[in-house]
Amino acid sequence: MGAVKINHDDVAAMLPEMKEHLASLQPYERAISLDNWAAMVGRTYSQLRVAMKYLDKTFLKAYTDHRREYYRLIESELKALPDFTIKYTQPVMDKYGLKRKDVQRVRLRLNLKCAAKYSRGAERVQPFLQPGLSLMDVAEAAGMHLYQVQGLLNRGHLDKYAEFSHAKRLCRNGRNQRVVVVARLKGTEKSHDRSKSRR
Repeated sequence: MGAVKINHDDVAAMLPEMKEHLASLQPYERAISLDNWAAMVGRTYSQLRVAMKYLDKTFLKAYTDHRREYYRLIESELKALPDFTIKYTQPVMDKYGLKRKDVQRVRLRLNLKCAAKYSRGAERVQPFLQPGLSLMDVAEAAGMHLYQVQGLLNRGHLDKYAEFSHAKRLCRNGRNQRVVVVARLKGTEKSHDRSKSRR
């Protein structure tokens, strides 16, 4: 028996519409996903790709390239922003037809974080940051709760004052636990006098 010939007439009939759709788009406009096109003719994504490869491989590449470039442009614009507050992201969202969750998803994947804002809490903590002290020690000295100081650290508000590391300490419950400690203060190192060097 010979090989069974697969009928791609349904996809062939839809191709002109797909080509017209792609030709109408600007680079910053998102093309309809292949999943959606596949659903229109009762096929799976994989089945549609197989059919398109058979019917017009060049067009399939052009279509997937457009979608890939669309997302690359979004990433490029987000990376260029000075911050990721709504003030800066809204124009990108409007341009590319994105929702807030779309931007958050891209930021999470690229590890793009908001710039640390001024914090009155950080100013309050700063005088009590000393090398070797744990966050609990700092919180107690500053008259704050541990979770408040941890929040300041997690949001990057303490980065300009000190570097932090992990260490094992004997805690109140009698166990050795891994805690965050102040490793080094920033801006306190004495500058070296190099005027007499290399004579």
